[in-house]
Amino acid sequence: MQTKNQHVDINSFTFQQAELDRRIEQAQSLYRCSYNSVDVLSKPTSLLIPELQELILSGCRISTNFSANHTMSLTVYLEKENLDDLLAEVAAETEAKYRSELEQNKEQNKLLLADQLFNQKKEKEQKALQAKEDKDKAAALAEAEEYFQNLNTN
Repeated sequence: MQTKNQHVDINSFTFQQAELDRRIEQAQSLYRCSYNSVDVLSKPTSLLIPELQELILSGCRISTNFSANHTMSLTVYLEKENLDDLLAEVAAETEAKYRSELEQNKEQNKLLLADQLFNQKKEKEQKALQAKEDKDKAAALAEAEEYFQNLNTN
């Protein structure tokens, strides 16, 4: 496995509150625009208007993320009463996912560093072995030279 172009990035698994806040804001914004954040009421207009008046008086808010549809009947999108609780769940899920990603990055970087350290040690050992072989070859060549030099003088 070649890892020459890869390097360990400590910042890739460091928790950053600003990054978590950005992710939570994005997730909550997407949730608010989803149908999970609203209760849909769809009835003939004459039946829905009195019910809608009661709901508004009791504190329900009409969602601004969806427009009301009306033809023969009226469809209204009301924000869920427990929207804040649902958004808190979205925030908790987003944080858990972010922390999980950080742990995955940390594990990947740990394996990458271990691989790099192993390869460095392996290269060092190969260089040492090559140096020993070169030294042994040079010694053998010197011995052979001496042997043949002794043959010429006799």
